[in-house]
Amino acid sequence: MDTGSLVIKDSLEFTIETDVTLRYWMELSPQVSANNTSFNATELAAYLEEATGIHVKYEHPAAGQADAAFHLLRSSNDMPDIMERTWSDMPGGAEKLINDGVLADLTPYIEHVSPNLKNLLKENPDWALQMMTDKGKYFEYPFIRPDEKLTACMTYIIRKDLLDKAELAVPETLEEWETALYAFRDMGIEAPLSLRLGSYQFAKFSPFTGVFGIGSSFYQVGGTVKYGPYEPEFADYMKLLRKWYEDGILDKEFANEDSKRRAALVVNGKNGAVDATIGGEFGTYLNMIPEESTIQYVAAKIPVRTAGDIAMIAQKDWPVRDCAGISGSSKNKEIAARFLDFGYSKQGHMLYNFGKEGVSYEINGGVPVYTGAVIQPNQNGGLTAEQGMAKYVRACYGGPFVQDVNYIEQYYQREEQKQAMELCDSDTLDYRLPVSLNISEAEQKRYADIMAQVNTYLTETLENFVSGNVETGYLDAYYAQLKRLGIEEAIDIQQSAYDSYLKRKRYLK
Repeated sequence: MDTGSLVIKDSLEFTIETDVTLRYWMELSPQVSANNTSFNATELAAYLEEATGIHVKYEHPAAGQADAAFHLLRSSNDMPDIMERTWSDMPGGAEKLINDGVLADLTPYIEHVSPNLKNLLKENPDWALQMMTDKGKYFEYPFIRPDEKLTACMTYIIRKDLLDKAELAVPETLEEWETALYAFRDMGIEAPLSLRLGSYQFAKFSPFTGVFGIGSSFYQVGGTVKYGPYEPEFADYMKLLRKWYEDGILDKEFANEDSKRRAALVVNGKNGAVDATIGGEFGTYLNMIPEESTIQYVAAKIPVRTAGDIAMIAQKDWPVRDCAGISGSSKNKEIAARFLDFGYSKQGHMLYNFGKEGVSYEINGGVPVYTGAVIQPNQNGGLTAEQGMAKYVRACYGGPFVQDVNYIEQYYQREEQKQAMELCDSDTLDYRLPVSLNISEAEQKRYADIMAQVNTYLTETLENFVSGNVETGYLDAYYAQLKRLGIEEAIDIQQSAYDSYLKRKRYLK
């Protein structure tokens, strides 16, 4: 049976007999809340209890109140057994949470009662680095995405009908992109190129920065941490954006990131190319374009300087994402550990990704295929594919298991999306810093203060410089102001954290 690029092995028999009820605290995914008020009511919750023999009561904070609710939990004497959070970005990181008794040190539990996860980490030591503290303590049962198709979800899409009209191929190099964009402008297209340059999306996607050999935020080259907007090449990047703006290439309202406006540009034929998420935005745009319309979007590769090169950097996540920890005060740590380890077994892999055979999936040609009751609106009550899946599986929003690549190949239901998935290749993870870097609590506040100012200043500078509100000579003042705001100190903090991350390798067996 094809389960993607990963071989799942069973090492522990289920079910077990226990009268313990585990308390499991997690945010309720919007995909789940479209059908149920609690994860307890999902088919998957029942499947997991049947398979493991362990009864679990799921608890959820109010929507949008997870941070506040978690802080209340920390200060209470009523911690649940299992909790899902992004642990790495909390002040002091997971090490402090362990020292404070909020999280259990899971090292002995993964070693002795979690053979499924233990085997995966032995075969994939880079995953282990991302789920341990700088002192070598495991703190979570993670969500793992082993295939690059699962970790890259943003791309560029471009008007194929306009390219055909101009007798141009889908662009790959910066030069080819400019040729296409100027052709779109000359056809009267209002916004030949729409890019998001606000701090969050800009840092996540690095739009066109890779062709200048830099990232759009923190990254590393040969172990040395850099901040792209502080590198000399960033001036050339901003000058290019300014030229595109002046020449009518870049959307005149590039600073307006309203999603409805972007969708309207695409659907009404006023856009030539745009950055987009493959699942949410690209799929939505395709469904919104009227069938009789001649507008045709296709995905493009991440731009490069020289044809045939692999893009330096774009959006791509690390395979391991923070997920489930066990409370330091739990009296049921071993049972909780065994329950969580089930997700990394072959049976758990299938349940979390596909549900129950004959109900939510069938095997077709050796591949698990979701049934119409899951992904077909005319059979699932008019739900989206994600909402339909969330009744039976967690593949569409994550959890303590290994995500299967066959999920994404069915979630992307349009051929254009599947083609986009194949074109996201980049060397991003050769440069991107791991998300599990541990910045000390003392440094965390200073770092946050610096970056709050830097991010605001960067966004303002991009808007003002690109739109021509300041002279080109302002760039010297820009670099000087970043230095005054403390960017070099922030780089040093990231460097120290990255150095400590690399030293975790000494704890690998």
